[in-house]
Amino acid sequence: MISILIISALKEEVKYFISKIKGREKSKIGSGELYKGFLHGKHIYLLITGIGSENIKLNLNQFPYKDKLTFILSIGISGGLSEELCFNDLVIQDTILSFDGNKSISSITISNNLIHKVTNILSNHNIPFHTKKSLTTNEIVRSIEAKNNLLQFDASLIDMETYTIAEIARSNNLEILSLRVILDTYMDILPDFSRFTNDFGKLKIISLIHQILKDYNLIIKLIKIASKMKIVKAKISSVLDLLLKELVV
Repeated sequence: MISILIISALKEEVKYFISKIKGREKSKIGSGELYKGFLHGKHIYLLITGIGSENIKLNLNQFPYKDKLTFILSIGISGGLSEELCFNDLVIQDTILSFDGNKSISSITISNNLIHKVTNILSNHNIPFHTKKSLTTNEIVRSIEAKNNLLQFDASLIDMETYTIAEIARSNNLEILSLRVILDTYMDILPDFSRFTNDFGKLKIISLIHQILKDYNLIIKLIKIASKMKIVKAKISSVLDLLLKELVV
């Protein structure tokens, strides 16, 4: 039976998809969460790691079933670094750069049969997608100015996990497919909610209430982000469901 490890930084990103997993079991792994079950005749592992490369290393390296895997599928939200990418666009990452903030650049190219199969499935179902180079950084990039500073790398989107996932997959001789859905575009300013959330996106309610009392505009920003996340989560869930249904490795 095909066994697939799906990796997402935030539970919220795959919230709609989790409910589709049949016979699912939940357990702790490192600081993250692991769901096991079945879908479309495939054995599914879903690992929620938390944001950033350190959480990926901690939780993915403790994943105990690597020798059973057929491939790894990384999915989640991303920020745009190119005017070509719009909100809710689906992107296949074929080249992944890593930038540690000290002008140190590493690169991994993903070129495998899996990408070819996925692009065929998406095209056959008339689902628009892009195939682009991405950049993994060690911090969330919120402002247009900060995004401008990263244009030198010629990447179209940005996240905080993909390079590390691809590196671990390569060290374990596993094929990887990495998909992202754009939440904030190149021209969007991403509000800073880090004071009110942890690495897994869970709200710190007391801190949030205190800040809302100081700034009522925060409520509007939260509503806007929640509205956009609802659309993106639906996209992630539908794409995952389709790929797991039709992929034959």
